[in-house]
Amino acid sequence: APLSAVGQTVIRGSVSFASTTWGMVQTTLVGADGAGLGHVTVTNTSTAGYGLVIETGRPAIRQNQFVGSGYGGIYVSGNISPVLVVNQFSRNGVVGLVLEGQTAAEVRGNRFEQTGIGIRVAPGAQPQIINNTIVHNQDGLLLDGTANPLLQDNVIAQNRRNGVVEYQTALKADDPAPAATLATITTTPPAIAPSPEPPSPAPTAIPSAPPAV
Repeated sequence: APLSAVGQTVIRGSVSFASTTWGMVQTTLVGADGAGLGHVTVTNTSTAGYGLVIETGRPAIRQNQFVGSGYGGIYVSGNISPVLVVNQFSRNGVVGLVLEGQTAAEVRGNRFEQTGIGIRVAPGAQPQIINNTIVHNQDGLLLDGTANPLLQDNVIAQNRRNGVVEYQTALKADDPAPAATLATITTTPPAIAPSPEPPSPAPTAIPSAPPAV
């Protein structure tokens, strides 16, 4: 389905979640192994809030909008392999998607726009980032330290400062420098029409604990 057709139901709220890798995190939803999330809009208006935190298993996140969260759209961490397909990340405060730990997430066919950083890949992460559109952000894609993603057939363009940033900490002289596996990155695509604004129904009540999806 086109991105304009997804996310008709809005889930909005923020509660504290005890992350196994990052301490207390403000989130709207928590991903569970084998679960799925589809056709919703997720927003966390807390300044430090994420729409969705995933730290276990292989949930399938398909055809959603992660819009207007105070910090980020989705936070993924751990030795896990979630599937994120055909989602839209827009107008999140700092970052659209964070991939940390040893994650081998599949990130395919998504759109990242109007955010500080479209995608941040942290040290040690090995995601597959394929056929995504990353446009109109401050920085498109940040590869941090020993991040080693597979990048293939992505459109990374029209970002205000940088398309791809490789941030490398100091290495010993005998340490080989890690490098991302780069395939096709289209840097000069045709004009891309802006995505329509998501619907704005009345906010739902903030849950007392983050629901698992």
